[in-house]
Amino acid sequence: MNDGGIPSFGRTGQHCIYRFVNDACSIVLGQIYVDVCSKMETFAEFWPCIETAPHSGGHGGIGGKMWDGISSPGDPVFYLHHTWLDKLSWEWQARDLPARLHDISGRNVPAEFVGLPSHDSAGLPLFYPNADQFLPAETLRPPPDVPRPEGDPGNATTLAHVLNMFGVVPNAIIRDVMDIAGPLLCYEYV
Repeated sequence: MNDGGIPSFGRTGQHCIYRFVNDACSIVLGQIYVDVCSKMETFAEFWPCIETAPHSGGHGGIGGKMWDGISSPGDPVFYLHHTWLDKLSWEWQARDLPARLHDISGRNVPAEFVGLPSHDSAGLPLFYPNADQFLPAETLRPPPDVPRPEGDPGNATTLAHVLNMFGVVPNAIIRDVMDIAGPLLCYEYV
């Protein structure tokens, strides 16, 4: 990209959609896992549950481009998957309105990790054929020249945290996007 909100951002590589379906990862997309997450009382409990099971299960279960933290939006299934996650999140919020419109927590900075295992215990590739032992963590993070979000000094997310839209649309704060039927988003699930 040479202009726009993130000029000079680039990533080279194949841009074909490819998938490596993994039934072991897909299992956590099941209703039983969704139900467990839906019973969580606070966002601090709900978010890691939904992130660990349905979110990771969708990316890992489809594999290929969907498992790449930078280029996964290149697979159209990414948007279907994330819309489903948004619906699950809204259903969780709707169980305790208006209290859950103000319930937010979590880190502003990604946790450090070495990467994701690329092979199962039998040595078979999980996500990419011919991958090394781990998919490097740096492939799952934005490059260092991408501006970091503003607001919320420290590492705790609050309703005042700025969501940087990189010039695509005006920035917003988390408070503005907590209610899908609110004036900024204005949509509903039927």
